[in-house]
Amino acid sequence: VIIKTTGDFSKFESVEMDEEIVDTANYSVKEGSTIVTIKTSYLETLSEGDHTVTINYIDGSSVDAKLTVIKTADTGTDNSEETDNVDENDDVDEDSSSDEAKADVIVNGPGTGDESGILMYSIFVICGIVLFASCRIYRRRKMS
Repeated sequence: VIIKTTGDFSKFESVEMDEEIVDTANYSVKEGSTIVTIKTSYLETLSEGDHTVTINYIDGSSVDAKLTVIKTADTGTDNSEETDNVDENDDVDEDSSSDEAKADVIVNGPGTGDESGILMYSIFVICGIVLFASCRIYRRRKMS
């Protein structure tokens, strides 16, 4: 599981899982804001259910994300799901590696309105044009 945050890499301190510090042998961290990769071997030790991942920074800030582990009966692999981003200043993104990780990750970051379709905005523009044209026509008729 790869978690990307916008937190300053130089201020990265630690990773916690369910309020317990995760040993640095169980994850790697690299620059690009902050990119934390939780190793598959560690994910396999987690119990089924919800877990809270916290990325801590030395300035006291942190990023929380909910990780849901689902054990599948047919393959014995873990499926993990990222679903929350608690810190409004940092983003959580996802990636999964088919070679290395046995986890599928889905992230729902904070709602930004980007998913709203262009149709709604097109309707607003058309309504504005019609309203403007109607006012112009009304004024011209009234002046004549």
